Amino acid sequence: MTNDYPAGEQVSASPRSNCNFILLFVALVVLGCSAVYVAGTLGVVPAIIGIAACMALLRGVVDFTFMCRLLIVALPFVPTYIWENGPSFITGPRVIFVLLVTTFVSAFFAYVLRPARFRLPSFSAIFYLYVLVFVLGALNGARSTISTPDYFKAMSIVVSTSPIDYLISSLVIPLLIPLTCIACALLTTNAHKPDSASGPMFISALGFAAMIVWYALAQPLPFPELAGQASRGFLSGTGLHANEIGLLMNMVFALSLFSWSESTSIRQRIVLSVLVLTSATAATFSFSRAAFLGTFFVIVYLAWWKKSSVTLIGICAITLALVLSPIPLLQRSAEAIRYQDVSVLSSGRVEDIWIPMLSELKAHPIIGNGHGSILWSEAAHKQLILPVGHPHSAYLGALLDVGIIGSAVVAGFYMHMWRTFYQVSSTVRIDVLRGFFGGARACIILLAIQGVTDDSFMPTFTHCYLWLSYGFAIGLQARHRRAGNNESDDRSPPTQCLEK
Repeated sequence: MTNDYPAGEQVSASPRSNCNFILLFVALVVLGCSAVYVAGTLGVVPAIIGIAACMALLRGVVDFTFMCRLLIVALPFVPTYIWENGPSFITGPRVIFVLLVTTFVSAFFAYVLRPARFRLPSFSAIFYLYVLVFVLGALNGARSTISTPDYFKAMSIVVSTSPIDYLISSLVIPLLIPLTCIACALLTTNAHKPDSASGPMFISALGFAAMIVWYALAQPLPFPELAGQASRGFLSGTGLHANEIGLLMNMVFALSLFSWSESTSIRQRIVLSVLVLTSATAATFSFSRAAFLGTFFVIVYLAWWKKSSVTLIGICAITLALVLSPIPLLQRSAEAIRYQDVSVLSSGRVEDIWIPMLSELKAHPIIGNGHGSILWSEAAHKQLILPVGHPHSAYLGALLDVGIIGSAVVAGFYMHMWRTFYQVSSTVRIDVLRGFFGGARACIILLAIQGVTDDSFMPTFTHCYLWLSYGFAIGLQARHRRAGNNESDDRSPPTQCLEK
């Protein structure tokens, strides 16, 4: 054992080290006193949660990439009811808001203190134009929300019709998704490893899928009754509709399945296999015909994308799944064949929503009438439509809410997103990421398919993994440009993730 200092020489701590020690000691004292106070007033569990949250925030202030990872994990759980078990002031949107503020403040100080080592991702102009259309659509709708018929509030379709509450639910909360997308791009651009965002995404996806499977298995009703039309609302206890869960889990299924198909690591394949099976099971438990169609499409698209023996494997897997499916599941899937009535087949969408709302397109064809305009439409006032909060078609909803101009911008943005995924998947060197962004393209097609009968093309938590994948891709592109522009930068990642 060697002595690093000459004999007799005393090593004294620097003033900066003493200052850091004093600050840490004061922080621990304050944290301990706060924990005792919270434990005495709210209980031990809230105190433990509060300590963990404070420690995470302190860690995030020092390293913004840590907070970015927390954001990625927490974002999909925002609309769920898991937050109801804690104090009333803790909600999903508030948690994401605090994490975002901490992330961007920490990133700002990282940029100020180390500008040469900090890189900003570059988003396309169509991204900002899309966000502008979304914001203007919310501001446009805030003018009319007060005219929403009272029976929507009486039936709990809406909670409040005030402009402030409308802007919170239609603008502020959905904007958390693009902001988290930017944070994901920041993480990927500045993290040491190029795949730093994929780990938190898969952890979050596995937790969410496992939650859905556990919730479905915990229901007292037998499986045949859960598959029936009358019992499909059982998943609403999670905070999401069955169709929303089906789309969300199918996107996870696509990302994990495509990543698995390209992975060369045995450990990665095992982990991804668990996620593939769990997400597919969760999508099945939604008993959504759109989800069944989406799962079928993901497998077929993978077979086409690989252009190999996977085609035969995919067809055999689909056939085997159909043969081994329980009878209630087959009956639910075959409703499209059994019913000859369009109204029954579409659950009333065609005659009781879409046709009466077509006349609204003529009233505001250019810029639309704001997000959720179906609520204050003339058809709603005359009670010509079902009491619903959205038109159950992303295409019709875009035309009603943001008009022809806004819909064109939305279409352009998703085309740009597709090209971004294609470019990254074509040039990335890491095999699992090549598959990941192939699955991200499948997610866009999933949204286009399910958008016929549900969902929205505006930012929603249903396709948050698509937004996180977009931020991931933007970050990888920024790393690629940086490696090309400055080969000698000592901060450049030791392993380039994109081909030049």
